[in-house]
Order: sequence, then C-alpha cells, then structure tokens
Amino acid sequence: MAFDVVGPFDEAYFAYLEDVDWAMRAQLAGLGARYEPAAVAFHMGGATTRRHKGFYVRLQRRNQLLLVAKTFPAGTLARHGWRIALTLALSLVASARDGGLRDHLGGWGEAARMLPAALQRRRAVQRDRRVPVREVERLMAAGVPPGLSRPLRLLFEHAPDAARRRAGVL
Repeated sequence: MAFDVVGPFDEAYFAYLEDVDWAMRAQLAGLGARYEPAAVAFHMGGATTRRHKGFYVRLQRRNQLLLVAKTFPAGTLARHGWRIALTLALSLVASARDGGLRDHLGGWGEAARMLPAALQRRRAVQRDRRVPVREVERLMAAGVPPGLSRPLRLLFEHAPDAARRRAGVL
C-alpha cells in the first residue's frame, strides 16, 4: 500500500499542499500515478479558511517554501533555483497587489522557523528517493501544455492560473 511506502500526510502543513507534499514523496519513492478521467472529486472550496483570507495566504506561502525545502532534489534546486526565486517573487508581488503582503511575509517567517525540522525530514525523503533527478524534473514539467510560446510557457510555470485564463484553459 502506498501509505506504507510514503508514510502519512505531514501534519506540519496543517492545511494546503499537504497532498502535494505526499504526492511528491510518492513520486520520489518511485510510485507511479495514473490519470483516471472517470474519477470524481468534491472540494469544499475554502472550507478551512474561507472566512480568514490572511490565514489562507499565510499557510499557502509557508507551505510552498516547506514543500520546496523538503522534497525538491538538490540537483533540481541547483538547476531551477532561478525559476523558484522568480515564482516566489511573483507571488510576493501578487500578495502586495491584493493586500496580503503582511500575511505573505508572516508565512515566510513561519517557514523560516519551521525550516530545521523540514530539513531533517528532507534528509529521510531524499535518502529514500528511488527515481533520478531528471525523471523528477520531467514529471514536474508535464503539467505545462505543449505548443505554448516561450513567454506563455514561462507564465504557465510561474503564474499558472493567469496563464490558464489567457490560454482559455481555465
């Protein structure tokens, strides 16, 4: 069973991206995933933090940093650190534009305080990794639709919701 290999959801996340963290750990452990077009999922659309947008922003930004620190292989960080930095900068600008700068920075502060524990968990995740770094990067790039112009491709990678709207996908 997958949970026997990957372990449980990381409770440090509390909410937001704990499922992505688990999926990344599963991919790193060599477990595959399949697309099932008949599957149906229901999402409560913000049931955890609907009334507290600042809390949502803080958790999202905190967990983004924890996810990268814990699951991205060192080679990926070395090759794509500039993209990660760009994504973080764009999200900071978006938070400032939307009035969430204080919560955004608060999330980054929480991530900094949580970083030692995340790096300890990272050692175990990377030690148990069964797939090469290039395969991880191939899987991460698979979410970008083919045939996009370079600017739209970069937008998809760094601001996916805006790119999907522009491309007519969202």
